Amino acid sequence: MAVIVKADEIKYEFDIQHINDSKETVKVICICNDIIYFKTISPFEEWWSNNKKYFQDSFEGFLKIIKSALIENDQSFNVGITPEYLDKLNVIIQYNSPFFNFEISIDVKREPTLEEKFDELGKHFKTLKDRFTLIEIENTNLRNKVDKLEKELDDGWQLFSHKNCCTKTEQYVKVLPFTSLESAKISCIAAGYCVFVLWRGEVYFRKCSYQECIEDVNLIHDDDSECMTYIHISSEEEIVQNAQKVIINAGVTDDY
Repeated sequence: MAVIVKADEIKYEFDIQHINDSKETVKVICICNDIIYFKTISPFEEWWSNNKKYFQDSFEGFLKIIKSALIENDQSFNVGITPEYLDKLNVIIQYNSPFFNFEISIDVKREPTLEEKFDELGKHFKTLKDRFTLIEIENTNLRNKVDKLEKELDDGWQLFSHKNCCTKTEQYVKVLPFTSLESAKISCIAAGYCVFVLWRGEVYFRKCSYQECIEDVNLIHDDDSECMTYIHISSEEEIVQNAQKVIINAGVTDDY
């Protein structure tokens, strides 16, 4: 059987605070040995539904009564404390008269210490960090999808972002200043090449097979991040035929 300790035997202090200046939500506070216990009560929760019959369904009347009992120490009320758990107390308020009596119990929980609040903030921070990591993963997946879309055929060209297919001097046969992407594509086909790389404002042309380009572009190179590789999907015969068409239709010269 739980032992009820009279509130005046052990020095308990009580306070009632309105939350955010609201008259409909209050915080019942019990302080013992500098330890703060509290319970938030409003007309919209289960505790009030179970106890409003004692106060004629008047929340305002309830506030007046507990203020008289806990703060003003009205002798009409008997106030006791039942320790329930390490972090929880029950405040028992009893009222007896020849015409009316009631007993209510307000369970107050210990308010976290500053250290515990910091620990809780640390947990929230870790949760946010984990969410941020998931977002980064999602962004990476999205970037991969975008890169995949970029590699789809565009007039016979495949784009490989942040990839370099001309890492060695002997691999590229011609280097010209970059003027426009369309000019680079036309000049590449006109010269009979199937690949060019854009790097730092210059165009590097390479004469090799499509398969060789694909094999090289899938490798990892030190200077990949600044490069964009364009590979034309054509056979060697098609490259020659396309070059002849471009030269005839566009009048392209070696001057790019």
